[in-house]
Amino acid sequence: MPADLGRTLDPDNAGALQWGDAYRAFHVDAWTEAVRVLRPGGRLVLNVKNHIRRKVEQPVHQWHVETLRDLGLTQVGDRFVGTPSMRA
Repeated sequence: MPADLGRTLDPDNAGALQWGDAYRAFHVDAWTEAVRVLRPGGRLVLNVKNHIRRKVEQPVHQWHVETLRDLGLTQVGDRFVGTPSMRA
């Protein structure tokens, strides 16, 4: 149970998913639905960071960018923000 929420996550929440097949499948479904309901000319803002697994950085950010591009969106910007959790 996440301490900051004080409750268990909803089954439709990806917060507890680790990087892997289930994570990617969940997000393909989520991004497909987001693209479906996005108005023409609308924008989707994504805040995502890479994961560290066994001291190796996983390309989570790039995967999301490529997946959204494959679903027909165009990237208009990218901004790196350093986070303390990425120092491992």
